[in-house]
Amino acid sequence: MAIAPQAEAVYSCTSGSTGVPKIVRLSHANIVTNVRACAACACIEPTDRFLSLLPLSHMFAVTGDFLLPLHCGAAIVVPRALAANEILESLAQESITIIIAVPKLYRNLMLGLEKRLREGGAAMAVYREWKAQAKPAPGPGGLRRPLHWKRVVRPVDAAFRLPP
Repeated sequence: MAIAPQAEAVYSCTSGSTGVPKIVRLSHANIVTNVRACAACACIEPTDRFLSLLPLSHMFAVTGDFLLPLHCGAAIVVPRALAANEILESLAQESITIIIAVPKLYRNLMLGLEKRLREGGAAMAVYREWKAQAKPAPGPGGLRRPLHWKRVVRPVDAAFRLPP
């Protein structure tokens, strides 16, 4: 059965953060276009492993944390809980290469990492191992860092005066 590109695919309820909550209707073409555009802009390989931290009730998560990795042949890892120890455990055990999140989540992750890194020990070892896996990859215009490099790695390295 053929599906028309303009046929409605998703009815999503907004949170109302910019006004009154409403229903947004997205077509198959809307969603496919967004996924293809993301894939064209990012250096995602089938060997990548996404850490999914966003609720799938938000279209950003559906696109970036779910459909994009599947489109690119990458794996998706969902931690048991959104607690710092669970996230760190997933980073260590699952060889995570990509995290897509919103600024508040990066901030909370950063604060949790800062606390654990200040304590040293296993958390610092996990961070160094995860960072070592996040190598630059070829992309349009030369080498590109993974998506999380600017938001996570640079600030952590600067805060703890770690070598690049």
